[in-house]
Amino acid sequence: MKLSRLEIFGFKSFPQRTDIRFDAGITGIVGPNGSGKSNIADAVRWVLGEQSARALRGAKMEDVIFSGTQKRRLMPYCEVSLVFDNQDGKLRSDRAEVMVTRRAYRTGEGEYFLNKKNCRLKDIVELFQDTGVGREGYSIIGQGHIDVILSGKGEERRAAFEEAAGISGFRSRKEEAERKLERTQEYLSRAGDLLGELFSRLEPLKAQADAARAYLRLSEQLRSLDANIFLSRHERVSRRLSGLTENLQALAEQVRAHEADIARLQGERRQAEADMARADALEAEAKEALRQREEALNAHLLRCQRADDALRAASDEAARKEADAADARREAEGILSILDAARAEGEQGRMLALQADRALKVNWDTSAANKNGTAEIEPALAESWTVSDDGLTTVFKIREGVTFHDGTPLD
Repeated sequence: MKLSRLEIFGFKSFPQRTDIRFDAGITGIVGPNGSGKSNIADAVRWVLGEQSARALRGAKMEDVIFSGTQKRRLMPYCEVSLVFDNQDGKLRSDRAEVMVTRRAYRTGEGEYFLNKKNCRLKDIVELFQDTGVGREGYSIIGQGHIDVILSGKGEERRAAFEEAAGISGFRSRKEEAERKLERTQEYLSRAGDLLGELFSRLEPLKAQADAARAYLRLSEQLRSLDANIFLSRHERVSRRLSGLTENLQALAEQVRAHEADIARLQGERRQAEADMARADALEAEAKEALRQREEALNAHLLRCQRADDALRAASDEAARKEADAADARREAEGILSILDAARAEGEQGRMLALQADRALKVNWDTSAANKNGTAEIEPALAESWTVSDDGLTTVFKIREGVTFHDGTPLD
């Protein structure tokens, strides 16, 4: 068995995927302090199943994942793979090359792979038993580890010697077998306890079994009786069902008849609803016509009231005019009496005028100095009195250009 190569990705100081090949002979890794030489040994120890973060020089298992720098971001997981040349068949595998891979996530989860197939840590430990390779093997010896082995306890030195002698696998298998025997002994002891408990319950269980058999026999009889009762009830129910079926058919006929009546009544109802709708429409039209007639009647009543008011006003005016006419008649009667007196005076004045006219004609040619005075007095002396047909108007004629008292000009 020979170590072929080591693949590291994201483990401690290896952010990039690094492939280290181990050729024939001795391979040495040289570098200054802090260059990561020990991280390679830690990677080999870690991929072989190391579970102690302190053995890997860390505080917790997440410390093995690259934590990042100022120029590189941190890695979410790390992965390390070891590849062995198994052409000599040292490892219990039928493959010529065996790859062991371990992967850890920053969330705390981890996975193991054997030849790129998921496996358990136990499978990897069993694969490297008696080979000197493993987390407890002597193939990985760190600085000061030899002194620890030599100065350690006898059990620790014995373990190292057994690993080198190739008997650690047998010892582990022996311990596993002993643990299985102990578990088996515990199971046998538990089974004995159960048997003792069951034997103590055997007599009560026998009585219960007899009772159960009697119960089963009686149950069988009960099932037979129940079947007979069921058949009897079924026959009785069948007869009743046939009668109910006939009644149902009769009821169905009645239902169909009632449905026909219901359909007819529904048609009549729809017709009545239509008639009611038409009646409602006619009622609405009648109400509208009545409203219009009421409005016309109110308008007519208003006009009548106005006519009554006008009639009362006309009656009052006629009464007033009759009163005025009575006053006018009384005034006319006074005027007539005055007119009669005026006629008498007019006759007397006419006589005086005639006399003055005669005297004027006699003295017209003899007195020139009195001509102008005569001309001025003549119109006044030529006064004429005339009474109209109705006897209400008096006309005074003094000279041309003089008007009556009512504004009418003289002819």
